[in-house]
Amino acid sequence: MLTPEDWRYDCKFVVCQGEKGISIFFECLQFNGKTCKKYEKFFGDYLEDDIDLRKTLAMIEEGRIDEFFSEMERKYACRHCGNRTGLETYLL
Repeated sequence: MLTPEDWRYDCKFVVCQGEKGISIFFECLQFNGKTCKKYEKFFGDYLEDDIDLRKTLAMIEEGRIDEFFSEMERKYACRHCGNRTGLETYLL
């Protein structure tokens, strides 16, 4: 049971998953059918910033987590020095 102190407490996705009795979005037929307006708007907002969350989530679902982390580190590294920019912390 989530408490108000938990960061997921007010997350509309977590609440929706709980109402449907599923534990992760991959189990949701609306998510897989691309008919969930909540997820599609969320993904669309990130696509405007050239971040394909559907691709990222598919990598995680397929167990390609190391590849996901490597891609995020490459994508969010400074192009001049190679150090992390800090932007990846929003996705990692």
